[in-house]
Amino acid sequence: MEYNIENMDKLSESGIKEVTVDYYAELNELRDNPDFVIIKGPICHAKYKNIEINIKNNIPNWSFIEVEMNDRKYINYVMSCLKKNEDLVKNLGLIILSIKDKEIRFDIKNKEIDKITFPKIDNLNEVDDILSSLDNNNINYNSVKVKMYNKTYDGLEDMCLKYNSRNILCNYGDPIDATLDDFTSMRSTIDYFKSIIPDDLSPLEKAMLMFDEVKSFSYKESDADLDNSRYIPNIVKTGNIVCAGYAAFLVELMEEEGIKAESMSAEIIDGKAVYGHARVLVKLDDPKYDLHGIFICDPTWDSKKDNLAEVKINDKVYLSRFNDENKNNTENKNVVNKYDVMSDYRFFMIPIDEFDDQFKGENHTNFIKSIKDSNLEEELEKINNGNKDNILFYNTIKHFFEDNVKKEEVEKYVHTKRISYEDFIKCLHIVKQSEGYSTETEKTVREGTKIRANYDSVSSNKEELERMLANEFKNEKENKKKI
Repeated sequence: MEYNIENMDKLSESGIKEVTVDYYAELNELRDNPDFVIIKGPICHAKYKNIEINIKNNIPNWSFIEVEMNDRKYINYVMSCLKKNEDLVKNLGLIILSIKDKEIRFDIKNKEIDKITFPKIDNLNEVDDILSSLDNNNINYNSVKVKMYNKTYDGLEDMCLKYNSRNILCNYGDPIDATLDDFTSMRSTIDYFKSIIPDDLSPLEKAMLMFDEVKSFSYKESDADLDNSRYIPNIVKTGNIVCAGYAAFLVELMEEEGIKAESMSAEIIDGKAVYGHARVLVKLDDPKYDLHGIFICDPTWDSKKDNLAEVKINDKVYLSRFNDENKNNTENKNVVNKYDVMSDYRFFMIPIDEFDDQFKGENHTNFIKSIKDSNLEEELEKINNGNKDNILFYNTIKHFFEDNVKKEEVEKYVHTKRISYEDFIKCLHIVKQSEGYSTETEKTVREGTKIRANYDSVSSNKEELERMLANEFKNEKENKKKI
Protein backbone atom coordinates (compact mmCIF):
# COMPACT_ATOMS: atom_id res chain seq x y z
CA MET A 1 0.00 0.00 0.00
CA GLU A 2 1.17 3.52 -0.76
CA TYR A 3 0.88 5.85 2.18
CA ASN A 4 -0.26 8.96 0.36
CA ILE A 5 -2.92 11.47 1.35
CA GLU A 6 -5.68 9.84 -0.68
CA ASN A 7 -5.15 6.38 0.81
CA MET A 8 -4.66 7.71 4.35
CA ASP A 9 -7.87 9.71 4.11
CA LYS A 10 -9.74 6.54 3.09
CA LEU A 11 -8.29 4.70 6.09
CA SER A 12 -9.25 7.57 8.38
CA GLU A 13 -12.81 7.64 7.06
CA SER A 14 -13.13 3.87 7.50
CA GLY A 15 -12.41 4.23 11.22
CA ILE A 16 -9.00 2.54 11.28
CA LYS A 17 -7.00 3.87 14.24
CA GLU A 18 -3.57 2.27 13.73
CA VAL A 19 -1.25 1.15 10.94
CA THR A 20 2.33 -0.13 10.85
CA VAL A 21 5.10 0.61 8.33
CA ASP A 22 8.65 -0.66 8.08
CA TYR A 23 10.50 2.64 7.51
CA TYR A 24 9.62 6.29 7.99
CA ALA A 25 10.60 6.98 4.35
CA GLU A 26 7.35 5.27 3.32
CA LEU A 27 5.52 8.30 4.71
CA ASN A 28 7.36 10.95 2.70
CA GLU A 29 4.29 11.90 0.65
CA LEU A 30 2.56 13.01 3.85
CA ARG A 31 5.31 15.31 5.09
CA ASP A 32 3.83 18.61 3.87
CA ASN A 33 0.32 17.89 5.10
CA PRO A 34 -0.86 19.88 8.17
CA ASP A 35 -2.51 16.71 9.54
CA PHE A 36 0.77 14.81 9.71
CA VAL A 37 3.46 14.67 12.39
CA ILE A 38 6.48 12.39 12.62
CA ILE A 39 9.03 11.64 15.35
CA LYS A 40 12.35 10.25 14.08
CA GLY A 41 15.38 8.86 15.89
CA PRO A 42 15.68 6.23 18.61
CA ILE A 43 11.93 6.77 18.88
CA CYS A 44 10.07 6.47 15.56
CA HIS A 45 6.38 7.21 15.49
CA ALA A 46 3.93 9.22 13.41
CA LYS A 47 0.33 10.31 13.28
CA TYR A 48 -2.03 11.29 10.47
CA LYS A 49 -5.35 12.76 11.63
CA ASN A 50 -6.71 10.10 14.01
CA ILE A 51 -4.43 7.28 12.80
CA GLU A 52 -1.44 6.22 14.88
CA ILE A 53 1.44 5.06 12.66
CA ASN A 54 3.90 2.60 14.16
CA ILE A 55 7.32 2.55 12.51
CA LYS A 56 9.13 -0.79 12.98
CA ASN A 57 12.67 0.34 12.29
CA ASN A 58 13.90 3.26 14.35
CA ILE A 59 17.33 4.95 14.09
CA PRO A 60 19.19 3.68 17.18
CA ASN A 61 22.51 5.35 16.36
CA TRP A 62 21.06 8.88 16.45
CA SER A 63 21.91 10.85 19.60
CA PHE A 64 18.96 13.14 19.04
CA ILE A 65 15.28 13.12 18.13
CA GLU A 66 13.86 15.06 15.21
CA VAL A 67 10.19 16.02 15.08
CA GLU A 68 8.51 17.37 11.95
CA MET A 69 5.05 18.92 11.87
CA ASN A 70 3.23 21.66 9.98
CA ASP A 71 0.73 22.63 12.66
CA ARG A 72 1.10 23.20 16.40
CA LYS A 73 -2.07 21.19 17.08
CA TYR A 74 0.08 18.05 17.46
CA ILE A 75 2.38 19.48 20.11
CA ASN A 76 0.63 17.69 22.96
CA TYR A 77 0.82 14.39 21.06
CA VAL A 78 4.58 14.87 20.66
CA MET A 79 5.09 15.74 24.32
CA SER A 80 3.07 12.73 25.48
CA CYS A 81 5.26 10.48 23.28
CA LEU A 82 8.39 12.00 24.81
CA LYS A 83 6.99 11.50 28.29
CA LYS A 84 6.21 7.81 27.60
CA ASN A 85 9.81 7.33 26.49
CA GLU A 86 11.47 9.66 28.99
CA ASP A 87 14.06 7.10 30.15
CA LEU A 88 15.36 6.91 26.58
CA VAL A 89 15.00 10.66 25.97
CA LYS A 90 17.02 11.56 29.07
CA ASN A 91 20.09 9.87 27.60
CA LEU A 92 20.01 11.87 24.40
CA GLY A 93 21.65 15.23 23.78
CA LEU A 94 19.07 17.08 21.71
CA ILE A 95 15.49 17.25 20.48
CA ILE A 96 14.82 19.26 17.32
CA LEU A 97 11.20 20.28 16.84
CA SER A 98 10.51 21.64 13.34
CA ILE A 99 7.19 23.42 12.82
CA LYS A 100 6.92 24.53 9.20
CA ASP A 101 10.07 26.58 8.65
CA LYS A 102 10.90 27.17 12.31
CA GLU A 103 13.25 24.98 14.34
CA ILE A 104 13.00 24.80 18.14
CA ARG A 105 15.89 23.17 20.00
CA PHE A 106 15.66 21.28 23.30
CA ASP A 107 19.17 20.83 24.69
CA ILE A 108 19.39 17.93 27.14
CA LYS A 109 21.98 17.99 29.88
CA ASN A 110 22.32 15.79 32.98
CA LYS A 111 19.23 13.81 31.90
CA GLU A 112 16.88 16.78 31.77
CA ILE A 113 15.93 19.52 29.34
CA ASP A 114 18.43 22.23 30.16
CA LYS A 115 17.52 24.88 27.58
CA ILE A 116 14.79 25.45 25.00
CA THR A 117 15.70 27.85 22.19
CA PHE A 118 13.05 29.42 19.97
CA PRO A 119 13.74 31.13 16.64
CA LYS A 120 12.24 34.58 16.08
CA ILE A 121 8.53 34.35 16.87
CA ASP A 122 5.60 36.17 15.31
CA ASN A 123 3.22 35.62 18.22
CA LEU A 124 3.46 34.39 21.80
CA ASN A 125 1.30 31.31 21.19
CA GLU A 126 4.32 29.77 19.48
CA VAL A 127 5.98 29.69 22.90
CA ASP A 128 2.97 29.28 25.17
CA ASP A 129 1.62 26.22 23.37
CA ILE A 130 4.88 24.35 23.84
CA LEU A 131 5.56 25.42 27.44
CA SER A 132 1.96 24.62 28.44
CA SER A 133 2.22 21.17 26.86
CA LEU A 134 5.47 20.51 28.70
CA ASP A 135 3.79 21.47 31.98
CA ASN A 136 0.72 19.36 31.19
CA ASN A 137 2.93 16.33 30.64
CA ASN A 138 5.08 17.02 33.71
CA ILE A 139 8.22 17.53 31.66
CA ASN A 140 10.67 19.81 33.41
CA TYR A 141 12.98 22.35 31.77
CA ASN A 142 15.53 24.76 33.24
CA SER A 143 15.57 27.76 30.91
CA VAL A 144 14.04 29.21 27.75
CA LYS A 145 15.50 31.65 25.24
CA VAL A 146 13.19 33.32 22.73
CA LYS A 147 14.21 35.49 19.80
CA MET A 148 11.65 38.26 19.45
CA TYR A 149 10.85 41.44 17.60
CA ASN A 150 10.99 44.61 19.66
CA LYS A 151 7.24 45.03 19.66
CA THR A 152 4.38 44.67 22.11
CA TYR A 153 3.02 41.20 21.44
CA ASP A 154 -0.64 40.45 22.11
CA GLY A 155 -0.92 38.85 25.54
CA LEU A 156 2.57 39.90 26.64
CA GLU A 157 1.59 40.90 30.18
CA ASP A 158 -0.48 37.73 30.65
CA MET A 159 2.47 35.66 29.45
CA CYS A 160 4.73 37.46 31.91
CA LEU A 161 2.37 36.70 34.80
CA LYS A 162 1.89 33.07 33.78
CA TYR A 163 5.61 32.29 33.61
CA ASN A 164 6.98 34.79 36.13
CA SER A 165 8.69 32.02 38.10
CA ARG A 166 10.38 30.54 35.03
CA ASN A 167 13.76 31.45 33.60
CA ILE A 168 12.66 32.89 30.24
CA LEU A 169 15.08 35.15 28.38
CA CYS A 170 14.16 37.33 25.40
CA ASN A 171 16.44 38.66 22.70
CA TYR A 172 15.37 41.18 20.07
CA GLY A 173 18.79 41.76 18.52
CA ASP A 174 20.90 43.28 21.32
CA PRO A 175 24.12 41.55 22.42
CA ILE A 176 22.48 40.81 25.77
CA ASP A 177 19.29 38.97 26.72
CA ALA A 178 16.46 40.42 28.81
CA THR A 179 14.25 38.53 31.21
CA LEU A 180 10.62 38.27 30.12
CA ASP A 181 9.72 40.63 32.96
CA ASP A 182 12.30 43.23 31.87
CA PHE A 183 11.23 42.93 28.22
CA THR A 184 7.61 43.50 29.26
CA SER A 185 8.57 46.55 31.35
CA MET A 186 10.56 47.96 28.44
CA ARG A 187 7.61 47.55 26.08
CA SER A 188 5.27 49.20 28.61
CA THR A 189 7.63 52.17 28.86
CA ILE A 190 8.01 52.52 25.10
CA ASP A 191 4.24 52.25 24.63
CA TYR A 192 3.71 54.93 27.27
CA PHE A 193 6.17 57.29 25.58
CA LYS A 194 4.42 56.68 22.26
CA SER A 195 0.97 57.21 23.79
CA ILE A 196 1.74 60.83 24.72
CA ILE A 197 2.77 61.74 21.17
CA PRO A 198 -0.30 63.35 19.51
CA ASP A 199 -1.12 61.92 16.10
CA ASP A 200 -1.45 65.38 14.57
CA LEU A 201 2.16 66.39 15.23
CA SER A 202 4.42 66.75 12.21
CA PRO A 203 7.51 64.50 11.90
CA LEU A 204 9.81 67.25 13.24
CA GLU A 205 7.49 67.89 16.18
CA LYS A 206 7.30 64.18 16.95
CA ALA A 207 11.08 63.94 16.72
CA MET A 208 11.50 66.82 19.19
CA LEU A 209 9.01 65.31 21.62
CA MET A 210 10.80 61.95 21.48
CA PHE A 211 14.12 63.75 21.88
CA ASP A 212 12.67 65.31 25.05
CA GLU A 213 11.44 61.95 26.35
CA VAL A 214 14.85 60.35 25.99
CA LYS A 215 16.91 63.27 27.25
CA SER A 216 14.68 63.50 30.33
CA PHE A 217 16.87 60.71 31.74
CA SER A 218 19.84 62.06 33.69
CA TYR A 219 23.21 60.69 32.59
CA LYS A 220 24.39 57.99 34.99
CA GLU A 221 26.83 55.13 34.50
CA SER A 222 26.05 51.91 36.34
CA ASP A 223 28.55 50.93 39.01
CA ALA A 224 27.40 47.31 38.98
CA ASP A 225 27.30 46.42 35.29
CA LEU A 226 28.13 48.55 32.25
CA ASP A 227 25.31 46.87 30.31
CA ASN A 228 22.79 48.42 32.72
CA SER A 229 23.44 51.82 31.12
CA ARG A 230 23.46 50.78 27.46
CA TYR A 231 20.44 48.61 26.66
CA ILE A 232 16.82 49.72 26.91
CA PRO A 233 15.44 46.95 29.18
CA ASN A 234 18.27 47.56 31.68
CA ILE A 235 17.88 51.35 31.45
CA VAL A 236 14.17 51.07 32.29
CA LYS A 237 14.95 48.69 35.16
CA THR A 238 17.90 50.52 36.75
CA GLY A 239 17.54 54.16 35.65
CA ASN A 240 21.16 54.20 34.50
CA ILE A 241 21.96 55.52 31.03
CA VAL A 242 24.98 56.60 28.97
CA CYS A 243 25.43 57.66 25.35
CA ALA A 244 24.81 54.23 23.80
CA GLY A 245 21.60 53.94 25.80
CA TYR A 246 20.35 57.41 24.85
CA ALA A 247 21.01 56.62 21.18
CA ALA A 248 19.36 53.18 21.30
CA PHE A 249 16.27 54.55 23.05
CA LEU A 250 15.81 57.45 20.63
CA VAL A 251 16.33 55.23 17.58
CA GLU A 252 13.74 52.72 18.82
CA LEU A 253 11.12 55.41 19.45
CA MET A 254 11.72 57.14 16.13
CA GLU A 255 11.61 53.94 14.12
CA GLU A 256 8.36 52.88 15.79
CA GLU A 257 6.89 56.30 14.96
CA GLY A 258 7.87 55.99 11.29
CA ILE A 259 11.02 58.17 11.32
CA LYS A 260 14.13 56.46 9.98
CA ALA A 261 17.01 56.61 12.43
CA GLU A 262 20.06 54.66 13.50
CA SER A 263 22.84 54.85 16.05
CA MET A 264 26.15 56.27 14.85
CA SER A 265 29.54 55.90 16.51
CA ALA A 266 31.76 58.91 17.10
CA GLU A 267 35.38 59.32 18.12
CA ILE A 268 36.09 62.22 20.45
CA ILE A 269 39.74 63.22 20.60
CA ASP A 270 41.11 64.60 23.86
CA GLY A 271 44.84 65.12 23.49
CA LYS A 272 46.28 61.70 22.77
CA ALA A 273 43.21 59.88 24.04
CA VAL A 274 40.30 58.87 21.81
CA TYR A 275 36.90 58.23 23.39
CA GLY A 276 33.96 56.41 21.86
CA HIS A 277 30.58 58.11 21.79
CA ALA A 278 27.14 57.37 20.32
CA ARG A 279 24.75 59.73 18.56
CA VAL A 280 21.73 59.32 16.32
CA LEU A 281 21.52 59.78 12.57
CA VAL A 282 18.00 60.78 11.47
CA LYS A 283 16.43 61.00 8.01
CA LEU A 284 13.58 63.48 8.27
CA ASP A 285 10.91 64.56 5.82
CA ASP A 286 8.56 67.24 7.11
CA PRO A 287 6.44 69.15 4.55
CA LYS A 288 5.04 71.43 7.26
CA TYR A 289 8.47 72.96 7.88
CA ASP A 290 9.78 72.20 4.39
CA LEU A 291 12.53 70.23 6.06
CA HIS A 292 14.09 67.30 4.21
CA GLY A 293 17.47 66.03 5.27
CA ILE A 294 19.74 63.72 7.23
CA PHE A 295 20.58 65.17 10.63
CA ILE A 296 22.59 64.35 13.73
CA CYS A 297 20.98 64.31 17.18
CA ASP A 298 22.85 63.93 20.44
CA PRO A 299 20.41 63.34 23.31
CA THR A 300 23.34 62.61 25.64
CA TRP A 301 24.89 66.06 25.40
CA ASP A 302 21.46 67.70 25.60
CA SER A 303 20.23 65.48 28.44
CA LYS A 304 18.53 66.74 31.56
CA LYS A 305 20.77 68.90 33.72
CA ASP A 306 19.60 70.07 37.13
CA ASN A 307 20.27 73.64 38.29
CA LEU A 308 21.70 74.83 34.97
CA ALA A 309 22.41 78.56 34.93
CA GLU A 310 24.44 81.39 33.50
CA VAL A 311 26.70 82.93 36.14
CA LYS A 312 28.41 86.29 35.79
CA ILE A 313 31.75 86.63 37.60
CA ASN A 314 34.23 89.48 36.94
CA ASP A 315 32.20 90.64 33.93
CA LYS A 316 32.39 87.21 32.31
CA VAL A 317 29.45 84.86 31.91
CA TYR A 318 29.97 81.16 32.64
CA LEU A 319 27.70 78.17 32.34
CA SER A 320 27.43 76.60 35.76
CA ARG A 321 25.20 74.89 38.30
CA PHE A 322 23.58 76.79 41.13
CA ASN A 323 22.90 75.33 44.54
CA ASP A 324 19.66 76.44 46.18
CA GLU A 325 20.74 74.92 49.48
CA ASN A 326 23.77 77.20 49.71
CA LYS A 327 22.45 80.75 49.34
CA ASN A 328 25.83 82.26 50.23
CA ASN A 329 27.67 80.49 47.43
CA THR A 330 29.51 83.06 45.28
CA GLU A 331 28.15 81.64 42.08
CA ASN A 332 24.59 81.61 43.44
CA LYS A 333 24.81 85.35 44.12
CA ASN A 334 25.83 85.99 40.52
CA VAL A 335 23.26 83.89 38.66
CA VAL A 336 22.16 85.80 35.57
CA ASN A 337 19.71 83.27 34.11
CA LYS A 338 18.35 79.98 35.36
CA TYR A 339 17.30 77.46 32.76
CA ASP A 340 14.67 74.77 32.81
CA VAL A 341 16.29 71.32 33.04
CA MET A 342 15.03 70.56 29.52
CA SER A 343 16.27 73.72 27.80
CA ASP A 344 19.14 72.13 25.88
CA TYR A 345 18.69 71.70 22.12
CA ARG A 346 22.28 72.40 21.12
CA PHE A 347 22.57 69.08 19.34
CA PHE A 348 19.06 68.59 17.96
CA MET A 349 18.89 68.11 14.19
CA ILE A 350 22.42 69.20 13.29
CA PRO A 351 22.92 69.10 9.48
CA ILE A 352 25.75 66.94 8.14
CA ASP A 353 27.49 70.02 6.70
CA GLU A 354 27.80 71.47 10.22
CA PHE A 355 29.56 68.41 11.63
CA ASP A 356 33.04 69.94 11.65
CA ASP A 357 31.80 73.15 13.30
CA GLN A 358 29.62 71.53 15.93
CA PHE A 359 31.87 68.59 16.75
CA LYS A 360 35.28 70.19 16.46
CA GLY A 361 38.30 67.92 16.20
CA GLU A 362 36.29 64.71 15.95
CA ASN A 363 37.04 62.05 13.40
CA HIS A 364 34.38 61.69 10.75
CA THR A 365 31.97 58.81 11.27
CA ASN A 366 31.78 56.12 8.60
CA PHE A 367 28.73 57.70 6.97
CA ILE A 368 30.18 61.22 6.87
CA LYS A 369 33.59 59.98 5.76
CA SER A 370 31.96 58.04 2.92
CA ILE A 371 30.02 61.16 1.89
CA LYS A 372 32.85 63.69 2.16
CA ASP A 373 36.04 61.77 1.54
CA SER A 374 35.14 59.36 -1.26
CA ASN A 375 33.63 59.37 -4.72
CA LEU A 376 29.95 59.25 -3.75
CA GLU A 377 28.77 58.25 -7.20
CA GLU A 378 31.14 55.27 -7.27
CA GLU A 379 30.21 54.26 -3.72
CA LEU A 380 26.49 54.31 -4.56
CA GLU A 381 27.07 52.35 -7.74
CA LYS A 382 28.81 49.66 -5.69
CA ILE A 383 25.88 49.58 -3.26
CA ASN A 384 23.30 49.42 -6.05
CA ASN A 385 25.24 46.45 -7.44
CA GLY A 386 25.14 44.67 -4.08
CA ASN A 387 28.78 45.37 -3.11
CA LYS A 388 29.06 45.31 0.70
CA ASP A 389 32.77 46.10 1.07
CA ASN A 390 31.81 49.28 2.97
CA ILE A 391 29.21 47.48 5.04
CA LEU A 392 28.33 50.32 7.45
CA PHE A 393 27.72 52.80 4.63
CA TYR A 394 25.88 50.11 2.67
CA ASN A 395 23.51 49.45 5.59
CA THR A 396 22.77 53.14 6.18
CA ILE A 397 22.05 53.85 2.51
CA LYS A 398 19.81 50.78 2.24
CA HIS A 399 18.00 51.83 5.40
CA PHE A 400 17.45 55.47 4.44
CA PHE A 401 16.83 55.21 0.69
CA GLU A 402 15.06 53.12 -1.90
CA ASP A 403 16.96 50.74 -4.17
CA ASN A 404 19.10 52.21 -6.95
CA VAL A 405 19.45 55.56 -5.19
CA LYS A 406 21.15 58.34 -7.16
CA LYS A 407 23.91 60.67 -6.04
CA GLU A 408 21.65 63.72 -6.46
CA GLU A 409 19.05 62.39 -4.04
CA VAL A 410 21.61 61.55 -1.35
CA GLU A 411 23.29 64.94 -1.71
CA LYS A 412 19.92 66.68 -1.39
CA TYR A 413 19.41 65.09 2.03
CA VAL A 414 23.02 65.50 3.14
CA HIS A 415 23.54 69.13 2.11
CA THR A 416 20.50 70.57 3.81
CA LYS A 417 20.19 73.60 6.06
CA ARG A 418 19.32 73.70 9.70
CA ILE A 419 15.75 74.51 10.65
CA SER A 420 15.30 78.27 11.00
CA TYR A 421 15.11 79.83 14.44
CA GLU A 422 11.52 80.91 13.78
CA ASP A 423 10.45 77.39 12.85
CA PHE A 424 12.44 75.95 15.76
CA ILE A 425 10.53 78.14 18.23
CA LYS A 426 7.18 77.36 16.59
CA CYS A 427 7.99 73.66 16.84
CA LEU A 428 9.16 74.06 20.44
CA HIS A 429 5.93 75.84 21.36
CA ILE A 430 3.75 73.08 19.92
CA VAL A 431 5.82 70.34 21.58
CA LYS A 432 5.89 72.00 25.00
CA GLN A 433 2.14 72.52 24.87
CA SER A 434 1.75 68.84 23.98
CA GLU A 435 3.94 67.94 26.95
CA GLY A 436 1.66 69.90 29.26
CA TYR A 437 3.97 72.81 30.01
CA SER A 438 2.28 75.91 31.41
CA THR A 439 2.68 79.10 29.40
CA GLU A 440 5.02 80.57 32.02
CA THR A 441 7.24 77.49 32.21
CA GLU A 442 7.38 77.21 28.45
CA LYS A 443 8.55 80.82 28.27
CA THR A 444 11.45 79.91 30.58
CA VAL A 445 12.39 77.08 28.24
CA ARG A 446 12.24 79.35 25.21
CA GLU A 447 14.40 81.93 26.93
CA GLY A 448 16.93 79.21 27.69
CA THR A 449 16.97 77.88 24.15
CA LYS A 450 18.06 81.25 22.75
CA ILE A 451 21.49 80.35 24.05
CA ARG A 452 21.06 76.63 24.58
CA ALA A 453 20.07 75.72 21.02
CA ASN A 454 23.20 76.73 19.10
CA TYR A 455 21.54 79.54 17.18
CA ASP A 456 24.25 82.15 16.72
CA SER A 457 21.91 85.10 16.35
CA VAL A 458 18.33 85.70 17.36
CA SER A 459 16.01 86.14 14.41
CA SER A 460 15.28 89.64 13.09
CA ASN A 461 11.63 88.60 13.26
CA LYS A 462 11.89 87.97 16.99
CA GLU A 463 9.30 90.62 17.90
CA GLU A 464 6.81 89.29 15.36
CA LEU A 465 7.43 85.75 16.59
CA GLU A 466 6.90 86.75 20.22
CA ARG A 467 3.63 88.52 19.31
CA MET A 468 2.44 85.44 17.44
CA LEU A 469 3.20 83.18 20.40
CA ALA A 470 1.62 85.66 22.83
CA ASN A 471 -1.59 85.62 20.80
CA GLU A 472 -1.59 81.84 20.84
CA PHE A 473 -1.16 81.85 24.65
CA LYS A 474 -4.03 84.34 24.93
CA ASN A 475 -6.31 82.23 22.75
CA GLU A 476 -5.43 79.11 24.74
CA LYS A 477 -6.34 80.85 28.02
CA GLU A 478 -9.63 82.11 26.58
CA ASN A 479 -10.50 78.65 25.33
CA LYS A 480 -9.75 77.17 28.75
CA LYS A 481 -12.10 79.75 30.35
CA LYS A 482 -14.88 78.74 27.97
CA ILE A 483 -14.42 75.11 28.92
